[in-house]
Amino acid sequence: MSAQGKESGKMPKHDSKISFYNKNGDEIGVMDFADAYLSFEGNAEESAIEFMEHLSTVFQYRLMLEYNKGYKAGRDFTKNQTSG
Repeated sequence: MSAQGKESGKMPKHDSKISFYNKNGDEIGVMDFADAYLSFEGNAEESAIEFMEHLSTVFQYRLMLEYNKGYKAGRDFTKNQTSG
């Protein structure tokens, strides 16, 4: 950070971009948070579909992990109740 940034109390700007890619690996959109306003360039519809598919995949994976954890806890609890 420069001395000027410290004196003014402002944080340095970072590259704040999110890029969206299709199944072929081609960039289809870029969302930029660097300025005072959010900007987007590219194919908004295709980017939104890819983003939602990514969120769905992540959510399904987390749901599976939590289900398996709950299933194991229930199985262990039942095993301890029937063996004692």
